[in-house]
Amino acid sequence: MKAPSIHGRNPAVILASEPDQAELTVACQNRSRLRLAQTVTCALLFFAAARQTPANAGNVGDSASASGGAKQEETAAISAQIQQSEYEIHWQSAAGAYMAPNRAHNLRFTFHDDGLTITPREAVQNQSPWAATMRLASYGRLGYPVRRIGVAAWAVAGNTAHDNAGGITIDYKNDSSGLRQDFLIRERPPGSGPLRLEFGLNASGANITFDPAQNAMYLTIAQKPSKVIMRYRDLHVFDSERMPLKARMEQVCPGRFAIVVDDAEARYPVLIDPTLENDGYLQDPQAGSLFGQSVAYVAEVYFTAGGTGEYGNHLGVAVGAPYFDSGSVPNAGAVYYYDAGWDGSLSTTPTWSYAGGGSNEFLGWSVADGGANNSIGGIAYHNILVGAPGFSHEQTNEGAAMAFYYDSNAASYPSSPSWIYYGGNAGENFGWSVAGNVDFAGSGSAGVIVGAPYFTNWLAPYYPIGQVRVFSGSTSGYSNTPAWTGYGESFSEFGYSVDWGNVQGTGPGTYPALLVGAPGASAVYEFLNPSGALNTSADATLTGSGRFGSAIASRQDQNGDGYHDLLVGDPNATYDSMAEAGMAYLFRGGSSGLSTTAAWSLGGDGTNANFGASVALGDMNGDGLADIIIGEPNMSTTSQGLTQNGYVDFYLTDFNTYLPDYEATIEGQFSGVQMGTSVAYAPSLVYQDADIIAGAPGADASTSPSVAVMKWP
Repeated sequence: MKAPSIHGRNPAVILASEPDQAELTVACQNRSRLRLAQTVTCALLFFAAARQTPANAGNVGDSASASGGAKQEETAAISAQIQQSEYEIHWQSAAGAYMAPNRAHNLRFTFHDDGLTITPREAVQNQSPWAATMRLASYGRLGYPVRRIGVAAWAVAGNTAHDNAGGITIDYKNDSSGLRQDFLIRERPPGSGPLRLEFGLNASGANITFDPAQNAMYLTIAQKPSKVIMRYRDLHVFDSERMPLKARMEQVCPGRFAIVVDDAEARYPVLIDPTLENDGYLQDPQAGSLFGQSVAYVAEVYFTAGGTGEYGNHLGVAVGAPYFDSGSVPNAGAVYYYDAGWDGSLSTTPTWSYAGGGSNEFLGWSVADGGANNSIGGIAYHNILVGAPGFSHEQTNEGAAMAFYYDSNAASYPSSPSWIYYGGNAGENFGWSVAGNVDFAGSGSAGVIVGAPYFTNWLAPYYPIGQVRVFSGSTSGYSNTPAWTGYGESFSEFGYSVDWGNVQGTGPGTYPALLVGAPGASAVYEFLNPSGALNTSADATLTGSGRFGSAIASRQDQNGDGYHDLLVGDPNATYDSMAEAGMAYLFRGGSSGLSTTAAWSLGGDGTNANFGASVALGDMNGDGLADIIIGEPNMSTTSQGLTQNGYVDFYLTDFNTYLPDYEATIEGQFSGVQMGTSVAYAPSLVYQDADIIAGAPGADASTSPSVAVMKWP
């Protein structure tokens, strides 16, 4: 069974009919209730990234000279003005309406007094024209006279519009993150029962589907497979005191839906805050920086909410750009952090960033959630862990790993590393891989794992064997002395990928195991941890062909048996007679550790697709079973004339067979973007829903997306 493919290339639209009824209709059956204080938003959330310049000399955006910096600032200012103008709302006499383009999502909006129509900004190859309109038909309560939108008074400024229609105001903001549409109801409508806003929907060239079980509306284009181009779901409703109100979305009948709000205890005015977004992305801040080469979910980051002194649970996304040029310094690399704030929305600009200071450091080649080891005031702050495998300190290309501890006083991450460790040996590329948030010893503080796949043996014949080091954590940070060091065989690339998992179970007296990929030996090594001290020799070796072990992911229970499982990528494997199509394998955990026989395997979609170049595990639909995410960055959609646009394939675990079942594919928009070079699972990110984070580092900074954040379903 294959569900609709998801493509970042094509934006979404909503359409609507304009019914004329004396009072609100009764809702259709199969209503389902929405969670408290959520936002109406599309399932695919993408955001453009603007550059942020920290204060220190090693930070993003530094220039070689004052005059060069002034020119760059002038150029950046002009560019920013041009980009901003691409989202401005203007009156179009020929259409007799206000209109606005949205370049980031290839959308064009036409505004009406009671809603809007959306069409593609430009025609898309191999896609039929479509249009969609959504109009607010009426608002009030069942059984009582309802109110309708009349002639509105418009106030437009830049990319914002204010539609004053009597007792209700509709505000719009159009930017690279999508179109925000807020409804402000100033006075309580008469009568009893919940508040209802009824909308008419109509679409041409697209199909509208409601999913009552998920409180979602989908817009799809009829093709094979059908393509979801928009999701409209969740609700975020507040009263005048910013108290969240219970709300739900329900289908009334074909072409008509309602937002239903429990306003019995609300103080008016009431704000209903839907966001109309669809395919969009985090944008590369600099052409050729490989923004999205690495991505990671960062959990439990706490910031003050709007200066009120109240803390909110913040989650976020870290993105590496290892080829970022810091001023005149080539390939210094950079890391960016995007915060999902207290209201659940992901920042459209970097909350924090840091760039390398030396040539060819490739900082950001790897990024990870470093876990919490510096609890401040009883609040656990997670660190950002970054690898810079080209860093040269005392030895050329020895590499470095660094961590940034959250500063509660500054309410941000620092402008220089809080912890840094250098490889110490020329050419070892320490920091090629990193993993964090692991407590091997049961101390209560998170430690980190760092791989150096090209570490060379100190004894003749001096072959590169690879090395992995583990650093314990404490309440003051990571140790400067490795707690464990392991080595591979000659040319094994031991440490090319690293992770950990509770493969022997998560109960009392169990500890996580260390997992190390060595694609030069087509192997993954398992080091068990029976008593809080990692074994010095591998307890099991999983083997394959090609470059088996290039990517690994664990920390999740895929079949619900209480043991973490392991997903392994082999991007150079031959599959179904297709050279380097790539493969991925699933190995199950158990009381004695990982099985050495794969429970499931699958190959790529085409020659040189490199399926398995990136892998992730995580429960995307809330059924308690981890689902599977696999990147194949060099897959080409030849039917659309695209080469190496890349795919991310998503598989839901079947609750009956406990095996992965194909669900959807995210495709890169343009040739060469290599969507799926990196993937990560975010268990609770945008509006506290699970997301897939996918990197497309080959994207062009000016026109093409680089990182996708996909909510499912």
